[in-house]
Amino acid sequence: MSTTAIWSNPKLRECLRFAWRLLLAGALLSLISWLAARAQPNQGYVPIRPSGGLGLALVWHHGAKYWPAVFAGNTALSTSVGTPSLIAFGFGWMQVLIVMAQGHAIHRPAPLARAIGAAARRIEPSVVA
Repeated sequence: MSTTAIWSNPKLRECLRFAWRLLLAGALLSLISWLAARAQPNQGYVPIRPSGGLGLALVWHHGAKYWPAVFAGNTALSTSVGTPSLIAFGFGWMQVLIVMAQGHAIHRPAPLARAIGAAARRIEPSVVA
């Protein structure tokens, strides 16, 4: 099989394109995490985790298949402030869990929000008239 035949395979091209985007997203989230850690006065504790919010935006826009970028960004943040590797992996997985739960909550509105929306739709015609 020639190399042009391999590169002409659309599935392989799509997999390589996804791998490139995943590596890029993970590197950007890691960089943002590192910058956030350096901006804190106490390097041992980072209360602001922008990679979590940006990871949520990434997963919300591109899908759950980008969870490794969220894991890498938050693990990089934890290790950059001196957290032991095992605990840093735990923080990375915890942030993945948080992002996935928030992503699920965004895609499925809460029952209270649905009830408020239904009540607003019932009131709206009487307000207009």
